[in-house]
Amino acid sequence: MSHKIQQAFLTDVQHHQMRVLRDDGLYRHLRFKRPETICESFDLITYPGGLLYRGDMGAFCFERTADMFAFFRTDRGSINPSY
Repeated sequence: MSHKIQQAFLTDVQHHQMRVLRDDGLYRHLRFKRPETICESFDLITYPGGLLYRGDMGAFCFERTADMFAFFRTDRGSINPSY
């Protein structure tokens, strides 16, 4: 991810709050949004073998391993932005 794109994303989500809607093992539903609007909000939903990103600007579905949070993490514990 380019530095310019990363900075734009961080600016867009700087006031977002994370709300855990479900946390049941590999079944997770996290919502990220500013309290006063749904603009630029998004959800991360995981299930065994899959991760769904859906939000104000589109949706993406990934299928790979049982725990998709582990798949997207690097050895340093941060998110792998190349996906």
